Amino acid sequence: IIRTSLPNDVIIDKIFNANNEIRAAAIKNLKNLSKEGLDEKIVLKIIPAMKDPSSSVRASIFSIFANVGRFKKNKIPLLPLLEGLSDFDEDVRNAAILALMKYYEEIPNQLNLDEIINKIDPSNIETLNTMLSLLGRLWKHNPEKVLTTLLEYIKFEDEQLKINISNILVEKYPINPDLIIQNLINIPDDSGYLTKGTIAKTFIEIGRKDPLNLIKELINFLKSNNTDVKLNVINVIGGLVDDLPSSIDIKPILTIMQEDQNKQLKKEASKLISRIAKNDPNVVNPLISEFMKSISNQDSSVQIVLFRSLLEIATVSPELIPIDTIINYLSDSDSFIRETNTKILGLIGYRNPIRIVDVLINTALNDKEWIVREAAVSSLGNIVSFIEDKKHIIEKLSSLLSDEESWVLRSALIILSKIQEVNKDYVPFGILIKCLKSNDLKSTICTEES
Repeated sequence: IIRTSLPNDVIIDKIFNANNEIRAAAIKNLKNLSKEGLDEKIVLKIIPAMKDPSSSVRASIFSIFANVGRFKKNKIPLLPLLEGLSDFDEDVRNAAILALMKYYEEIPNQLNLDEIINKIDPSNIETLNTMLSLLGRLWKHNPEKVLTTLLEYIKFEDEQLKINISNILVEKYPINPDLIIQNLINIPDDSGYLTKGTIAKTFIEIGRKDPLNLIKELINFLKSNNTDVKLNVINVIGGLVDDLPSSIDIKPILTIMQEDQNKQLKKEASKLISRIAKNDPNVVNPLISEFMKSISNQDSSVQIVLFRSLLEIATVSPELIPIDTIINYLSDSDSFIRETNTKILGLIGYRNPIRIVDVLINTALNDKEWIVREAAVSSLGNIVSFIEDKKHIIEKLSSLLSDEESWVLRSALIILSKIQEVNKDYVPFGILIKCLKSNDLKSTICTEES
């Protein structure tokens, strides 16, 4: 079979043919038109096809013009390209973007951003995406106006739209870093309980290559009177903690926790300090006394979060936590605070095991709330290996086998099962039989393990 290329003018003529099959074949071949052969005469012929009823024709014509250019010389009109931005066909919209980019490259004085912005239809997400993509490509012509328009839509419900806008901002950040920071940081984020919002995600992507410098820029915004701004900063730093090549100054974050009146902000600041401390305990070491002092001045809901942060810190740097302060909170009126501090004692108790065991047995194990008693049992299990004479601990744990709360009973059995000195004198066979007959599956399973 010998294949030959048809002349450009023949293909152009065929797209206006009355025969649908011939027309379809010609449309399919439009992409094969040679750039060199598209002289002014042929371009004049295909200009009317910019408004052809067939979206395939429109897309092909726009693509040809994007490739060939010479808009001024060939007197190619701008309006059909602008109208193509809101076409129902995605191929037409994408081709219109390419053609317009070429147009403005050749005739920059014809660029009217307001004309493009005014064509935006927020109710049509597909065309909105197209318009904003074009604006992103035209960033250099007026960064302020383009950014203002992008940020107007960054919190729309459509996920792909948010991703597209975020990607544009990440791409343009090296060109206008201050402009983007100053405007983006002021937008309230849409973060969920477990997920980062669009604003935080955008900043985090921006900071991937150089997190320390971005954080240094953002830290200054913690002096703002705007709670949303400060929440954004804390969320962003939290998202970049694992990428940090070196330590950061947490004093401004601690100040938020100490002085700000917003409870949510205090909680997020506490969580952030905890994350930073887990990565680099030395950052927190000089400020741990300030951290501890600030706890007493907080609302109980904030205190709970602060102590959970201390629990996180204790898992990696137990030597930083002061024993006396933790013991004092075992008498707090909030059972969750007592529970958390009891767990902390289990992590730091190796430093003074005899004293901590005494506190756990005589205070925490006698608490009226079962969650505290169970925490005490677990903490004793962490410390028991540091005690030579385990008799007192075994006796106390054995006494809990009659506890009404199955979770306490379960924990006591697990700890006792791991102590070699335990024998039938401490865990009577009758108690085990009783547990096996229990309807509580967890107690039964625990007994079987014992």
